[in-house]
Amino acid sequence: MNDGGNLRDYKKMIEDYKKVYDFFEDEESKVIYRSFVMYRLFKSPEYFWDSIKYILNKHNRDDVVTNISNRKIVLFGAGCAAEEMLEMFEKHNISVAYCVDNNSDKWGRKLHNCDIVSPQVLLEDEEAPFVIITVSCYKVNYQIKEQLLNWKINPDRVFSWFDIVGKMYIETEIAPIKQNDVFVDGGCFDGETAIDFHNVIPGGVKKIYAYEPDPINMEKCRDALRHLDNVIMVNAGVFSRSGEVYFNASAGESSAISEYGKDKISVRTIDVESPDATFIKLDIEGSELEALRGASETIKRNKPRLAISIYHKPEDLLELPLYLKELLPSYKFYLRHYSMAYMECVLFAVVE
Repeated sequence: MNDGGNLRDYKKMIEDYKKVYDFFEDEESKVIYRSFVMYRLFKSPEYFWDSIKYILNKHNRDDVVTNISNRKIVLFGAGCAAEEMLEMFEKHNISVAYCVDNNSDKWGRKLHNCDIVSPQVLLEDEEAPFVIITVSCYKVNYQIKEQLLNWKINPDRVFSWFDIVGKMYIETEIAPIKQNDVFVDGGCFDGETAIDFHNVIPGGVKKIYAYEPDPINMEKCRDALRHLDNVIMVNAGVFSRSGEVYFNASAGESSAISEYGKDKISVRTIDVESPDATFIKLDIEGSELEALRGASETIKRNKPRLAISIYHKPEDLLELPLYLKELLPSYKFYLRHYSMAYMECVLFAVVE
């Protein structure tokens, strides 16, 4: 009986994946979705290879793939994104000479059998390797690229994924940003995304709600956004109800609502705090569905454009699109991917 139940559950899951796959409006979204589903099912980053090739081809950068095997490859940034890429490259017989990191605590260690070394090693490497920046945060990614260019490393030898895909959440052809927009930044972190949205439009957007529960991150937001007079700072998380929840405040960018958290934080709903929202961005480490539930009336009434992180939990690949499609059937969906690893995938929902 249990085996039969498991089989029925598996068949239902596959049917739901197919249903969501058909929601997407363009081929790029479908390629990305297929890659993420395969990764979640089989836990191997090799399934991102198809989406990487597709995106590079779309932006006329096939050379990165076609010439990669003939180059000496170095990864800059020895974090989880680099680890995923090393595993993916290994599956496709692409060797990496070494990993570089600015953090001296990592020097002398290994990442997926690859040595982690000082940037000085790269500077002294007479073979002039091809450097792939493997940091998923675009702000740090750009800082590393500037660091390399300041060292007079040939720009043709430096590859940043963000040079191809642009800034995360900013897809003006899919989800236009308008002057009268009321922008909700759920998970404001350091304020950079709010600034990016504001700067798309000459004179900026109408209003910004900046939600950030972590007190340290909140101070970063206040500092970054202090020059804007249209920002409402909300020192709380975005959730399906107002009140208090447990929170892990020690994870920096990945600080999140968690039943295992030691701290309690305030949470608010978009329906109550930001009922005039016309564009909602959520990157809240796995609480996106709860936040959307707390925005259901706003979504049905205002039909806001959405940019929602969809990679934090495996079930998000199904639950977020299915919930939104049921809530507002007129939504059209797109996926965009802002990393060469499993992170930084964003679901865009728009009413055209």
